[in-house]
Amino acid sequence: MKTYARVESNRVAEILETDNDITTMFHPSLQWIDCTDIECHVGWEFDGVTFSSPSNSIAQQPVASVTMRQARLVLLNQGKLAEVGAAINALPSPQKEEAQIEWEYSQFVERDRPFVVSIGAALGLSHAQLDELFTLASTL
Repeated sequence: MKTYARVESNRVAEILETDNDITTMFHPSLQWIDCTDIECHVGWEFDGVTFSSPSNSIAQQPVASVTMRQARLVLLNQGKLAEVGAAINALPSPQKEEAQIEWEYSQFVERDRPFVVSIGAALGLSHAQLDELFTLASTL
């Protein structure tokens, strides 16, 4: 199994683990870097040679809120957008209905909202992974 980082604007936008030939899986315009034996994470910087944790203060501090557009784009990029509906439907009432309203009608997504925490858990995301998604979403 190999690990690849998709890099956009010198920042890791997505991590992919696969046994497949990456060169045939995606459009050639996407920049995928083999990072099998090195540490790299979503939101990290790539200078063309090495990966490093974000150096600017914005990236180091947790992102508290993103637009719904940014949230949906980052979930799409991470292959998790389709799972959100199922995660919402699996919630018990009244949390299910509250989550549906938040998902359909909110303009912003706040990191510490119970809706975000419960959907993140349902998607199998840790606290740190949710922080990484919010950091990445804030760049979109």
